Amino acid sequence: MFVKTMSEIEAMLPIDRRKIRVMFDSGVTSKIAETYMRSQYDAINRSLGIDVDILTIGTQSEWRQKIRSAYRDGVGAIVVGLYHTIVDEQGSNVSADSILSWTNEHSPVPLFGFWDFSIGEGKAAGGVVLFGQTQGEAAGKSVMAILEGESANDIPINVGKKGKAIYHAKEMARWGLTPPTDWIEVD
Repeated sequence: MFVKTMSEIEAMLPIDRRKIRVMFDSGVTSKIAETYMRSQYDAINRSLGIDVDILTIGTQSEWRQKIRSAYRDGVGAIVVGLYHTIVDEQGSNVSADSILSWTNEHSPVPLFGFWDFSIGEGKAAGGVVLFGQTQGEAAGKSVMAILEGESANDIPINVGKKGKAIYHAKEMARWGLTPPTDWIEVD
């Protein structure tokens, strides 16, 4: 899914802006996703010829700095991963909605996402995404296996590999982008 996402985004970017910044919070789930993505980085760089900058960020001020500096850093698009464990300067959790809203308002480059909840008006323009329901069902199967006696240590961490390509028309238009024809428009 990561390679497909990068390929689809890359096709929409100007030739001189083939760098994609992927931003995650510093939570456990983000670190698992980051490890998986880094394992695929060389293949993406070699086959697609794009540079992917994968960041894990803990604070709101660092998040904001990386958003603001994207264009100056040669980035053509930002993929918003997870952003639910970002804290402010006092160490208090910042609401996910406010992180995404601020990011949408201040990003100098188009935004994309990996999860369905990050796509829409005032959010990211689109992406090849995982759906929370699918993730919940997979988690439920793991819980049932544990309740049936399987050791949690024997159940592998499941990284989503199959996504659905969706977009929000207004956000795509805002950036002058045309989504691939197989992407599905969402409200």
